[in-house]
Amino acid sequence: MQDAGDDPFRKAGVIKEMVESISKIPDAITRQIFFQQTARLMDLSEETLITEANKRVRERIKSDSKTRERQERQQESPTPPIDLPSGVSGFNSDDEPDFAELMAVEQVKQPTAPPKRSPLSYQEEEFCRLLVLYGTIIIETEIREEGNHEVSLMEYMVGQTYDLEFETPVYQQFMAIFRAADQQQMYPDTNFFLNHTEELIQQTSIDFVSERHPLSENWAKMHEIYIPHERDLLDKIAHGCILRLKKAFNDQRMNEIKHKLTVVTQANEQEELLIQFMKMKRIDQALAKELGIVVTGH
Repeated sequence: MQDAGDDPFRKAGVIKEMVESISKIPDAITRQIFFQQTARLMDLSEETLITEANKRVRERIKSDSKTRERQERQQESPTPPIDLPSGVSGFNSDDEPDFAELMAVEQVKQPTAPPKRSPLSYQEEEFCRLLVLYGTIIIETEIREEGNHEVSLMEYMVGQTYDLEFETPVYQQFMAIFRAADQQQMYPDTNFFLNHTEELIQQTSIDFVSERHPLSENWAKMHEIYIPHERDLLDKIAHGCILRLKKAFNDQRMNEIKHKLTVVTQANEQEELLIQFMKMKRIDQALAKELGIVVTGH
């Protein structure tokens, strides 16, 4: 320990080595004494050292389990129980029940990672966010035979995406509302969504309303710079959103075709898939050009 000096990294390394050694002591009483002495020496809580020892035991068990599985696959025959570190079986469960429980050969449960979102889902989210916040805002006026017609953001964006079917369940619900409203020419405002009876619709709308990047009230005045709000640029933002949404759909379909090409064996089917892929590739290039994106290939 003296070699570690005041270097926290070296000190931590020494502590881990000591804990590793203590965790292999078979006798519970002896192990407990070593934990107490080490805690005083290192000026740490005994609980911290025991927690670290438990972690080391889990890691050894998991490693031994993987070795066992690998040997079973190689030998294709039953193998003896995994060899635990020397002395593990001698732990006294009455003296130290928590530590003894860790010695049981069990699969350590790992936390389940949240499902990975697709690029398409992010574009669907942005589409819905814009319509929840600004759907009723008029973005242009059309001259028609019956007179001038004011086009709302919702009418425009829904009309531009009539052939797209959203894949994320919650955004499917939003799109169903948008399309029903467009058919009736009655466009709901933000409050409609904030007070929606469907809890998921309501909560998602609340998240949309929350300011994502608030600026200081005096920031613009201080720097004498005008920062336009997205409400002032809705026509451009909506157009870009639609292009990115269509590109995300197209990209996903291209990836699906690429996967099918790896499993299809019939020449005529492969040819048909290639024709579809090249068609979508041209669409992808056209959308990327309009968005100002450099396409590197798929």
